[in-house]
Amino acid sequence: MITKSEISAKAFNMFRDWSKNVYNEYSELDLTIIDESILINNLIKSIKMARNTLINEEKKEQRDMKGYDLGFMQGFIESNLNSQWEYEYIIKQSAEYKQFIAIKAIKNYLEFDTQTANHIYNIYKYLMTNESNLENIDLNLSNETIDELSFADIDDISSNAVIQMLNNRINIYIKEYLRKDRKHFMEPCEKYFSDNEIKFIIDNGINI
Repeated sequence: MITKSEISAKAFNMFRDWSKNVYNEYSELDLTIIDESILINNLIKSIKMARNTLINEEKKEQRDMKGYDLGFMQGFIESNLNSQWEYEYIIKQSAEYKQFIAIKAIKNYLEFDTQTANHIYNIYKYLMTNESNLENIDLNLSNETIDELSFADIDDISSNAVIQMLNNRINIYIKEYLRKDRKHFMEPCEKYFSDNEIKFIIDNGINI
């Protein structure tokens, strides 16, 4: 059995080592955290996701290979945890992410204050048509979809061109984020988990 105190110690050690590796490349970042329990929850989430994915029927044939289960669990936990922490502690400090949130804040405000949204749209309409010699001007904006995601068909589509522009900018940010190469700062999982611990988790799960 693996206790919560053992998982906690592993999570703290993993984050400490991860932070050191991040600082080697991004010395300007501040990785001071507020709540250490979030690190524990991140690790537990990665472990549970790794086991659930492993025992999926689609992986039944691969599991017959010697050492597959162990290697899969180690690789999954290592990669998944790195992704969680990269997003939370690196991406969220980037200028691009701050712009993304600022755009999202404006969009949320305009969706709440429809009167202001309509005023802005009317200004947009005026600027598009004023002193234009074109008889028919299409004021609508095309919808920027996220083809990489399974929920692309529920992307917001607004009749207000200004809000649609904000939707598009949000979707463009997400698309660019998904296409970026992920940097790996996590130490090997076996540095923190013994083979026997991983095998125990595979057989029994983790009940914390």
